[in-house]
Amino acid sequence: MRKTLFLSLLLISTLYAQLPFFRPFFSTIEREAGKLFFYEVINLISEDTSKSRVDINFRIANDLLTFVKNPLNSPAYVANFTVSAEITDKDGKSIARKIFRGYRATDNYEETNSKDIYTQGNFRFDLAPGNYRLILILEDEQSNQILKRERVLTLKSFKPNSFETSDLTIIQESQENGDTLILIPTNIGNRVNFGKGFFAYIQFTDKPTEVEYTLVFFSEFGRKKEIKKETIKSDEITNDKKFLFKENPGDTIFTYLLIPSFPQTYYSLLLRFSGDSLDLGEYEISLSTKFMDSTGKEIQKSFTKKFTVEWGFDIVVNYNQSKLEAMKT
Repeated sequence: MRKTLFLSLLLISTLYAQLPFFRPFFSTIEREAGKLFFYEVINLISEDTSKSRVDINFRIANDLLTFVKNPLNSPAYVANFTVSAEITDKDGKSIARKIFRGYRATDNYEETNSKDIYTQGNFRFDLAPGNYRLILILEDEQSNQILKRERVLTLKSFKPNSFETSDLTIIQESQENGDTLILIPTNIGNRVNFGKGFFAYIQFTDKPTEVEYTLVFFSEFGRKKEIKKETIKSDEITNDKKFLFKENPGDTIFTYLLIPSFPQTYYSLLLRFSGDSLDLGEYEISLSTKFMDSTGKEIQKSFTKKFTVEWGFDIVVNYNQSKLEAMKT
């Protein structure tokens, strides 16, 4: 029996060794469970009212990548990788696919193993509302390894008079440039760095009559503690801002722009939260939205979103002005 088992294992090992295109998966459980590679999916309102917008934001730490010595010597170490996002229908037929080609370089060997230096990217798809499957693959070109994620996507219909809300997006970093607000989502994965505030952004298909939100902290033993509660009136919710992103593979940190615009197909609300009142731990934002239809009937929608405040690190954000101007056009 033992001899048979040994021969079977030997045969399997020999077969894999003879497969030149065998692509091993990243094999470290800690890496998959940690912060080295994670992503989030956000369902937003498309400018095309027959479509539904989905943004897929991802983050990859240097420690997950394979750095090799640069034959050109400067910079000393380089890593190349690709991230692909494919959307399929329920039958597995490919509907859309995009690829992000990443490159990291450094002269500091310690940075090649850093969990706090990372590359971010974003894919945007505008698809018909419905159910899909997302296949996200990270390929490390130096080691020839891959890491694969899959999940079901349910995209809402955002037609006018449907009284729908987009997903709530939590964004930590920001800069102002005139009347444009630059939003840098350094906190992909619903994480917020301790000691800092954050923004919560949401879209509506129709103008709400009222929005009420509550910020709750989960203290010890799961007890809820209300931190903040506020009601937003209708006149504070407008459709004169565009939530813009243009793919720029040359950047390691992507940005959203909230810029003045002609009337959009959606209304926007940006909530600001101060960081000085947030302890480490788990939080939840509850949001209740009231609409009024053409007959005067009140329609109410509500949902919650959880996030974590944790120890983080500061990043240096120095967004190139020429790139900003190009994105605004």
